[in-house]
Amino acid sequence: SVVREVRGHPHGREAHLVIDTNGVLLDESVLRLVVENKMHLQVSLDGPQLYHDRQRPDVLGNGTYESIFKALDRFLELEPGGHERLNFICTVAPPADLMELDDFFGNFPLFARHGINSHPNLRINLANLHGQNWPATPDEFKALDDQVVDLREYYFQKIAEGKRKEIGPVVKAMVEPGLFSLHNRSKAPIGEKYSPGGNCKPGVRKLHVTVDGRLQPCERTGDFLVLGKVQNGIDPVAVTKLRDVFFNAVKDKCENCWALRLCQVCYAGWAEYCGNEAKGTFFPEDVCNSVRSSLQLDMELLVRILELPPRCREYLDEALTEQG
Repeated sequence: SVVREVRGHPHGREAHLVIDTNGVLLDESVLRLVVENKMHLQVSLDGPQLYHDRQRPDVLGNGTYESIFKALDRFLELEPGGHERLNFICTVAPPADLMELDDFFGNFPLFARHGINSHPNLRINLANLHGQNWPATPDEFKALDDQVVDLREYYFQKIAEGKRKEIGPVVKAMVEPGLFSLHNRSKAPIGEKYSPGGNCKPGVRKLHVTVDGRLQPCERTGDFLVLGKVQNGIDPVAVTKLRDVFFNAVKDKCENCWALRLCQVCYAGWAEYCGNEAKGTFFPEDVCNSVRSSLQLDMELLVRILELPPRCREYLDEALTEQG
């Protein structure tokens, strides 16, 4: 197996192996594989049962929430400390109550049952519903946008009061990654040459292996950005082509953009928005506008926090130490 081959390498014990899953197929054999090889689990969980089952039914249209929790209960029975290698991705789509989601993950039922007194590792994605016929009204879309604005203000007020510990995991997951990235940005001169977007080096830092053996830059690049196959390894020609096509798609947009150094658009975001068009040189201006708008909000919030007394903002520098 791939796992056996990786672990058998001289440096294989150092490899960070992750199973990215919707949780439906986490049976006993898979869970034991995870435990025995100290693998990480990244599970899609979209909140309370009502939210999750609405967004992630199985092929028969049945909800998957209960089966996921049953599997994760078994995982924590097999390895009581396994929660440290358990990560969740919550995709938010309207209608949704962000503070309800925050309460759910802040009082996470799975962890409560196993006596775990910490919040789960969590990443929040706002669903990209571009071109989809999602069953939500315009008012429900607007309500979610308004909640995002209110959530940032709530975050600031808690920071100003010196009560960051009271902020829940969803609020932190939605606000702090961009805030930390901006605060800890490089301040060195850009120079004459630049690398557009926020891309990784394909196949170097991370590599996603699909169930049929295709190698991809990461788990978020769809079905068509392929770097090779398990049987033959990474194809250097495919890597070069991917980088060249992306560069040609963005080169005229990046050079004079004020967000050049801060941009997080990568192969994953490109593929998510463009679909099969990512095979060509198409790159929508809406993506760039969205990135700049988000960065502007982060900048405004960061400036307000930096104007607070040192005791309220010292966590920003502590985050840099933790990451470094």
